[in-house]
Amino acid sequence: MQLSSPTNKQLKSELFVENVDHLDCAIFFPEFGVMGVSWALDLTLQGELGENGFIYDFSIVKSLTREALKKSLDHCLLVSADVQKKMRGASEHWQLNEKWSYQCPERCVYQFATSDISKVTIEREIESIISQALREPDIRVTATLRELIIPDASLFQYTHGIVGHQGYCQRPLHGHSSQLEIIVDDVRRKDIEQNIISQVFSKNIHLTNRFQLQHTKAWEVGQRGPIGEIAKIYYEGSKGNYEVCLPADKVLLLPEETSIECLTHFLASHVDKLGEAKKSIRVTCREGLNKGATAQL
Repeated sequence: MQLSSPTNKQLKSELFVENVDHLDCAIFFPEFGVMGVSWALDLTLQGELGENGFIYDFSIVKSLTREALKKSLDHCLLVSADVQKKMRGASEHWQLNEKWSYQCPERCVYQFATSDISKVTIEREIESIISQALREPDIRVTATLRELIIPDASLFQYTHGIVGHQGYCQRPLHGHSSQLEIIVDDVRRKDIEQNIISQVFSKNIHLTNRFQLQHTKAWEVGQRGPIGEIAKIYYEGSKGNYEVCLPADKVLLLPEETSIECLTHFLASHVDKLGEAKKSIRVTCREGLNKGATAQL
């Protein structure tokens, strides 16, 4: 078979890179509060081919994207343009509304220029961030965020900060979308999963422990705080000090750390107390995309 000769028609080229990065962050909604989210990021680049036959070297696209998101949106709290910020020494103080506030080191909060935040506005912001990182004005960047959904999964969302983490996971107002699976005596128990999500997590929850609570009377471990009270969370991390005030009924008190491993331990013990297992319990929680933990009894 002979290859066709070049055509006189103008060819349009696109480079697409799937799963170029993952985004784990939290969004503040005035009517709801803070919600953890996780997405996979796909990019498409439109432009002319260079002398090397590339629109852009995809390996450089990946590294520039990951570095740019790490410095901007990833593991941050995303807020709209009308949220007020004040500086307190080297820290930022964000008064989100009358019940929510966040004091943190710089660059833990990313403020949008718009009055609302949605998946679409985040995609447009990523396109702007990546375009600036590429420094090629003739290349058009399109960003697509997508959730990695396992069929028939039980979904919940949460925020947390891990005090001993040396990276950005120490930030208390970052979060994840999570998928929960509970196997009791080799049988999937979606009824237990849904009960935990609605009754324990209330679909979206902030995870803490007694060591993080400050000037707040601790309630029973494994429970959300009382309605009408404000919980104050404070701790010192390797990158600075963090303080969050939020409604106590949005907070779940864990017996250990707030890592995904400790969360699965807590849930396995919770399921064991139900008294329905005769031989085995296995709890799996996915933290965002492509990672998670399992606990077995």
